[in-house]
Amino acid sequence: MMQLKPSLAILILASTVTGCDAKDWDATGYADGYAATVNANCGHEPPLVDGRYDKFQYARGYARGAKSAADNVQSKGGANLANP
Repeated sequence: MMQLKPSLAILILASTVTGCDAKDWDATGYADGYAATVNANCGHEPPLVDGRYDKFQYARGYARGAKSAADNVQSKGGANLANP
């Protein structure tokens, strides 16, 4: 059996680790969608968002957050939306 050189093993390990994305894109999208919708409906400045719509989890979370915020704005009339 052939033995890997240590430098090659490190290169393989580094390439697999750098490919990992540890951020919770669904939660980030939800928070961004919620904040953007609340701010738009309440007349505030739009928040800075990640805007990673190319990531499916982010786009799905953003849509859920925007819908949740729209429902809350409609049901509460815009009062106390800081805590969903």
